[in-house]
Amino acid sequence: MNKQKTNKPSIGIYTLYVLGAVACFAFFQFCYPYHLFYQEQNQLFLMSWDHVTTYLDKPGWLACLAGDFLTQFYYFRYAGPIILTLCILLTGYNIRCAVEMADIKGRWVAHSVAFIVMILLICFSFHYDYRLSSILAVAGGASVFRVSTSLLISTRMFIKKIERRNEQGLFLNGSGIANWVSVISIFVSVFVCHWFFGYGVWVYGALTFAGCIANIMMAGTYYRLAALIIPFFLLMLTKRLYYCDFQTIYTYPGIGKLVAPQMDLEKTLAVDCEYYFGNYNKVMHIVEKEENPNQYMKFYYNLVMAQNHCLSANLLKFPDNNLGTFETLGPNTPTLTIKTLNELYWVLGDMTFCERAAMLANVCSPNNRNIRMIKRLAEVNLVKGDYQATRKYLRILQKTFVWQRWADRVFASLGIHALPDEKALLQTYLDKRPFVNTQDTLRLSDNSYIIMKELVESNPANNNAINYMLCSDLLLKDMDTFKHDYDAYYLKQKHVQYDELYQEALTIYLAGTKAPPSEWTKYIKRQDVLQQFSQYNEQRGNPAFKDTYWYYFDKAKTPKLNNN
Repeated sequence: MNKQKTNKPSIGIYTLYVLGAVACFAFFQFCYPYHLFYQEQNQLFLMSWDHVTTYLDKPGWLACLAGDFLTQFYYFRYAGPIILTLCILLTGYNIRCAVEMADIKGRWVAHSVAFIVMILLICFSFHYDYRLSSILAVAGGASVFRVSTSLLISTRMFIKKIERRNEQGLFLNGSGIANWVSVISIFVSVFVCHWFFGYGVWVYGALTFAGCIANIMMAGTYYRLAALIIPFFLLMLTKRLYYCDFQTIYTYPGIGKLVAPQMDLEKTLAVDCEYYFGNYNKVMHIVEKEENPNQYMKFYYNLVMAQNHCLSANLLKFPDNNLGTFETLGPNTPTLTIKTLNELYWVLGDMTFCERAAMLANVCSPNNRNIRMIKRLAEVNLVKGDYQATRKYLRILQKTFVWQRWADRVFASLGIHALPDEKALLQTYLDKRPFVNTQDTLRLSDNSYIIMKELVESNPANNNAINYMLCSDLLLKDMDTFKHDYDAYYLKQKHVQYDELYQEALTIYLAGTKAPPSEWTKYIKRQDVLQQFSQYNEQRGNPAFKDTYWYYFDKAKTPKLNNN
């Protein structure tokens, strides 16, 4: 009966651990996976000594090295939630064992502290920028305490054995020696823990302090407290070693922020990641399912529509639509915008500004490392025909785990003896080469209208650039520019389709300029549009026509140009 009573609490506790782990995995797998995908895309881990040695530039190099190595596997389905859950469980286990080794009384204290720490780490992980390295730093701090405490226990046992065997009494004060060994161990462990695990040294310090307070009556306790506190002040001297401020020294790789699950951001990252993965149907499904999609969702939705040749048909689908053509890159540009604009230039065909946007996005990433942008830079130079630069970026990707295969295939496709599937891969990029901007690209600003105009003049068959240009004109209600671009570029295409949106816009221009009947006959090819225009004029502003450009022209606000 006694055994059953003692086992029941432990079974209940471990059941809580299992249920907590299952809940953590399920949440990050089914409700929050895109935060983990985003972290994988915004870091770069290279399997090379040159890259590994860069981790020594900051404290906590072992935590950062292990965290970034594991983060690259977030790319694979199920891998991210499994890795995150196991790391949090490992941290909780280390904390529980460390609290027990600190000799703190209380049956439930160790488990309670472990649960609190794990819950905090889960809450920290809700933030899109919280690194796995920070979790491992906490686990590392507890591990250093466990190792150092185990060594001290072994040292005390060794000294006692020698005392018992020493008949001549040479070790007159074995406990004193053990105390001094403990003091030196704490002093050294603070620096070692900070070097290996960064801010995990606070975890080590808290455990050591708690152990000292729990055994305050033990001889040498005050010396051990002094040996703990003094090194924390001496850590300030490492400022010159790491070339960082005091806050970074004591908090690297990042303590974390308590935030609620950012579900709105999760939806945005879902659209961003699915577009990156090439799952365009999923992008459409997510955005269309959303009642009020934000500007980033609309941006990616329009990219998909443009590539499906139906941008104009969906321009008025959402209020305050966002094409991305009114954004410029500058010091006040939001980080998410910087990381998305290269996708617009890629679709339009301007490799120069696509490369610039990708480089800026790389600069704005943690530690200026972004695997998604490195891949894009390789693709850009592949389209441009700069194979030397392409090989440079491919060599970087060859040192990664996830993109090594892709880089090897592209690298092989540039050779003479390329296989058919490798040639097919290369051809997908060569097909974009005719759309590259061949005009003079020296300019003072990244005005998208000028970029699109140059792209169309470089290749009149650039349908994406033409439609983005015309749709941008219409969002701005600039009818004169729209009419000019329609005549200069749209009508010169081989296969002109008289889109309903453009026909509606032309009726506004023709009515505003009091064009003669011959002009109406020349431009308005759809009689249904003409009839509906007459009906609208009879009941102008009627919400029944809210899906028409006439209603937009009369009621909607003109978007503001973003000039950084």
